[in-house]
Amino acid sequence: MLVHVWPACFCDPCRIAACQRAAQKSKLNVAGPYCPETMRAWSFLGRRSFSVESDQELIELANGGDPDAFEALYHRYRDWVYRLAWRFTGNGQDALDVLQETFTYLLGKFPGFELTAAMTTFLYPVVKHLSAAIRSKNRRFESDEEILTELASPPEQETERSRSELAAVLTILPDAQREVLLMRFIDAMSLREIAEALDIPLGTVKSRLHNALQTLRNDRRTQDYFLG
Repeated sequence: MLVHVWPACFCDPCRIAACQRAAQKSKLNVAGPYCPETMRAWSFLGRRSFSVESDQELIELANGGDPDAFEALYHRYRDWVYRLAWRFTGNGQDALDVLQETFTYLLGKFPGFELTAAMTTFLYPVVKHLSAAIRSKNRRFESDEEILTELASPPEQETERSRSELAAVLTILPDAQREVLLMRFIDAMSLREIAEALDIPLGTVKSRLHNALQTLRNDRRTQDYFLG
C-alpha cells in the first residue's frame, strides 16, 4: 500500500508518523467490512470534538486551514466509505486503499471546496471510480456473499442455503437495478441522492428500484426478505 503524506497545513510531523504506522498496521487482520482492528488502525488522533457541527460548517473550517475539521469529516464518513469500497472491490485490503485514496482526493479539494449536495452524494462516484480502477488493476471481483450480510436482517433461523438463494437472485438483476437497490438499502441514500450520484432522472431511480424489488418479491426464494 502506498502511504500518502498529508500536506503540512493539515498534519504535524507526529500525525504523519501516526498515519504511516496506521497504514502499516492496516495490512493485518483485514477480516471484513466491519473489522474493528482495521478501522481503529485508520483512526487519526483528533484534538477536538466536532460531533454537533454540520458537514457544511466543518468544510468552512477546513477551508480556513483547520486540520481538525478535516479529520472530523474523515471520522464521520470513513466507515461509510470503507463499506462502500468493500462492496465494490470485494476485498478488505483494496477497500483500505480506496478509503485512503478517497480522502486524499477530498483533501486535494481544500481550500476552496464547495459542497452542493449531501456528502455521501459527492463521495459515492469518487469511491465507485477508485474501486473500479483498483479492480481493473488487480483483476479482482466483488463478492455477493459479503453484500448479503448488509442487505437484509434475516431471522435467527436463517440458514446458509437461504443466503445462497438470495445471492443467486441478486446476480440475475440487471446491473443498473442492482446498483440502485444497494445504494438505497445498504448506503441508506435517498432517492434524490441516488439520482444525483448517478446523474440520472429521479423517475429512472424509482423505476429501477421498483423493478428490482418486484423481482425479489416475486421470487419464492426471497419473498421473506423483501415484503411490502
